[in-house]
Amino acid sequence: MKLARMNTRDKILLFERLSLYLSAGMPILGAIASLRQSAKRASTRAVLVACEDSLQRGHPLSEGLAATPRTFDAFTIGLIAAGESSGNLASSLKRIAETLAQRSALSERIISICIYPAVVLLATAGLGGFLILYVFPKMLPVLEGFHISLPWPTRLLIGIEHILEHDWIGIALACGALVISSSVLIRREAVRRRIEAIMLRIPIVGNAYRTYAVARLFLVLSMTYESGISILPAFAITESTLTSSLYRESLRAISARVGHGERIADAFNATPLLYPDIAFQLIATGEATGTLRQSFTHIAEISANELGIITRTVSVLIEPALMACMGLVVGTIALAIVMPIYQITGSLSA
Repeated sequence: MKLARMNTRDKILLFERLSLYLSAGMPILGAIASLRQSAKRASTRAVLVACEDSLQRGHPLSEGLAATPRTFDAFTIGLIAAGESSGNLASSLKRIAETLAQRSALSERIISICIYPAVVLLATAGLGGFLILYVFPKMLPVLEGFHISLPWPTRLLIGIEHILEHDWIGIALACGALVISSSVLIRREAVRRRIEAIMLRIPIVGNAYRTYAVARLFLVLSMTYESGISILPAFAITESTLTSSLYRESLRAISARVGHGERIADAFNATPLLYPDIAFQLIATGEATGTLRQSFTHIAEISANELGIITRTVSVLIEPALMACMGLVVGTIALAIVMPIYQITGSLSA
């Protein structure tokens, strides 16, 4: 069944309200009908209609949601199925809402790092393009009319302006070909794993990427395991929610090792580049003391806190670097315009 995708915020609100209705004693079918009547977005109404039809035919809620795989992932469906089996559906729905909110917060931290640099770089490119393509060409005939030896910033700007003016079609085609080829290549698992492996080795970037991936992985794993799902199915559900090819492959390998009787901590320790040392220690302690779920939760919390520190540190470091970059570009263009004017003024005075 193909339905419009719900955004994360709508899913959080849906599961929070459904959990409240069920906790208050409302039957599941009545709760779904009530939510459908009050839903404002067409995508939410369509999902609730599908769930209502499924419930009326005698199927559980998890099967109704499973009919919309583009909207709800295996993690959501698995936790709801576990809640239905244990009779704690309201609790499972609340956990799903909390997990979605925490995952969204993690993603927002990464996005927040990227927004400011993107805005500054776009502003720099826009200002530079305006000066090079509009302001400078109007001054160039005047400068060339004095037949003076132009300084290197001016000659550099003339070369850039010439390329942009006469070869813009080739540049546009090359950029288009680069975007298309990159989008095709990035869909290949091997290419994505290679890119991610390179990213992990880049200072700061690698630490931020690993911390985000670990926080997301253990957040889902802890919630899945807490819901009563055994460890191997919990690994499979968690794997389906990951966006990183490298971590998906790692979790598959870990699941296979654990399936063959290896300790969970040892299985995670087989890929030390992907997981922090504290993860191995907490998992080993959890296995020994029977508190594995709490260990997963602690790893997720520690990683989320560390990600917050990293984002704040990167924000502090990247601002002066971007200002220096912007100043270099604008300063070079300004020198290219001002220096010949000074030369002309000096020659006229002489």
